[in-house]
Amino acid sequence: EGIGSRDLATTASLHLAEAELAAGETARARRRVEETLRGVDDLGLRPLMARGRYLQGLILKEEGNATGAQEKMAEVRRILDEMQQESGSAGLLQRADLRPLAKAAGLDRSS
Repeated sequence: EGIGSRDLATTASLHLAEAELAAGETARARRRVEETLRGVDDLGLRPLMARGRYLQGLILKEEGNATGAQEKMAEVRRILDEMQQESGSAGLLQRADLRPLAKAAGLDRSS
């Protein structure tokens, strides 16, 4: 299994977890995100790591754990900051897949 197929499978799984969360299936979404993120850190798929941490934050918020949610958003912010510094592009956070995460993490200064 190559990184490309792992990237695609991870993206699909995170989208499914997001749909489960939207449908009120918080416990199922939590399990899916946790399972999906296992091994992703090792592959260096940072946009997906950020999205997974973002979803974990939303799940924790939904469960009433504001402190845990804030901690996850801080992780999202750290990952996005690192990505932006390495890219050298101020426009990185305007990407369609990263902008909602940047906004939730307090990095979107455009609005």
